[in-house]
Amino acid sequence: MTYTLSIIVPCYKPSARWATIICEKMLAYQQFSSQRELHLVVINDGSEKSITTSDLALLEKNIPNFSYYAYKENQGKGYALRYGLQHKQSDFYLITDIDFPYTLESMFSLENQLISEKDDIVSGFRNEVYYQSVPAFRKTLSQFFRWIMQKMLQLPVSDTQCGLKGFNNKGKVVFLTTQTKRFLYDLEFLLRANRNKQIKLSTCAVILRDHVAFSSYSFKVLFTELGNFLRILFNYFTGSYDNKI
Repeated sequence: MTYTLSIIVPCYKPSARWATIICEKMLAYQQFSSQRELHLVVINDGSEKSITTSDLALLEKNIPNFSYYAYKENQGKGYALRYGLQHKQSDFYLITDIDFPYTLESMFSLENQLISEKDDIVSGFRNEVYYQSVPAFRKTLSQFFRWIMQKMLQLPVSDTQCGLKGFNNKGKVVFLTTQTKRFLYDLEFLLRANRNKQIKLSTCAVILRDHVAFSSYSFKVLFTELGNFLRILFNYFTGSYDNKI
């Protein structure tokens, strides 16, 4: 089976070597399978100075199927991913972060499960080893979300905030119905998918690679996301996500 796979990557104020890292990861990931045509989509989420013409030239030179989209004002990760997906048509999609924080083996396991098991959406699942590497506040926040997913919502996916996910075009349709602009797009996406009886949703264990740097959250961001969290829960419990493809 030959298929196209697009890796969708949002980008906002990346590190100095971001383009070099992406080239290295994409070239290495290409070697995992000869059965697919690999594409890369980078969305510049309002970074004015961090992304240079030399960065883009490096990506265009080393990655045959490279697409780049940009807009001026920062909108958030969820918005950026939807923007990229709206402009790209493939058989399958992986979404991840600009620094490719999960091992390539984890990415391929998730990709393989998506295709071989004929799932519509596969969400990455981080085990307890992951929490040995993260800051205490981030660990507490993540575990709180997992508790909510398991106890209150009884979702088949407890780790909603893992940044590595894959889906086919049925999953893409669900993703494009989300409205959350920033970090909790994952939660809304999986809640919408869980309400849709036509969607096959599963998880895949993934592993964080060594030496990943974690970003911090300001109180302003946390306050905004709390509002998004309450809005998403309200919509879920009132049946707003009970739609079909």
